[in-house]
Amino acid sequence: KMLKGLLILIKGLMVPIVVTLFATALTYPLGAYDCHSYGKNKELSTKYAWFTCYVKDPKRGWLTKQEYQESVVGARLLIQKIDD
Repeated sequence: KMLKGLLILIKGLMVPIVVTLFATALTYPLGAYDCHSYGKNKELSTKYAWFTCYVKDPKRGWLTKQEYQESVVGARLLIQKIDD
């Protein structure tokens, strides 16, 4: 009975596993391409791992794309305040 229950559990998990693998196969290359294009456009080194784009900042090292963009925008705002 325990083996039968285990087989039923595995059978129930097959659909979510297949859907997850299919979604990964579609989205991961697109994200990696987007990350690479972003870095190439800004002349920055990038890497893409576990669905996260990392950008290499010369001063702070590897940051997520969002952290990098926030730091760049924050730096611009700071420079504008100093100039005003």
